[in-house]
Amino acid sequence: MRNQVFFVLAASMITFAADSATPPPGWRSPTTTETQGELRSKDPRAFLTVRADFDGDGIQDVAQLLVDTDGTKYSLFVFSSKLRKWLQTGLADGPIGVLGVSYGAAVGLDWAAIDPRVGAVVALEAFSDPRRAIIEFSRGYMPGQVKGVTDSQFASAERQASRIADFGWADADVLGAVRQLRVPVLFYHGAKDTWIPPDHSEKLFAAAPKGSRLGVLPDDNHVILSIRLDPIAQEVAAWFDTHLQASPAP
Repeated sequence: MRNQVFFVLAASMITFAADSATPPPGWRSPTTTETQGELRSKDPRAFLTVRADFDGDGIQDVAQLLVDTDGTKYSLFVFSSKLRKWLQTGLADGPIGVLGVSYGAAVGLDWAAIDPRVGAVVALEAFSDPRRAIIEFSRGYMPGQVKGVTDSQFASAERQASRIADFGWADADVLGAVRQLRVPVLFYHGAKDTWIPPDHSEKLFAAAPKGSRLGVLPDDNHVILSIRLDPIAQEVAAWFDTHLQASPAP
């Protein structure tokens, strides 16, 4: 099985001309029975459909997890408003490499903790504590708008958010996920990052499996590190080559 590297989120390869309200030929929405499981105990239909502007044209697109008409194969589809087509992505068997930036890095670490297909992870400027990260990012990114907002007011808003969205902050325990990892992680952080300070990656690195590495780039901040990959590109490619070759498919 060939190795695959996923950038959170993923890419598309096969196109189907269609309308977003109609699944592509040969595919249908899964039934509630087909989507039940340990991770969907509260709502088996949750997150089967996600709406966002995936192609950057300012119009909302649709991503859906669909099953073939025989009920034997699943695949992820995205309907692009720009192309007016369905774009299909495959669901990999593994081993899989995951690279994420900031929130995407935290998602990648959470993913790696529960999915045995993941054989290599690269996390750029990840946060170790999402509740702390909300405060720090808000004050770093938009200091004028949150001037005067206290830590206790942030905490109150975070509690309200969890009630509205029906989730627990304990379920977003990135540090706990890293402690459960079976594969080492390559961490990077910018020393001048004031939105998500580098001690987040330092804490994650301290909890990561043996063989993990942390690189702190002295002149990078939260924006520069994620758009200027040349200084780390070769190390990242070598990391995936080494660890994906050493990871058998599950």
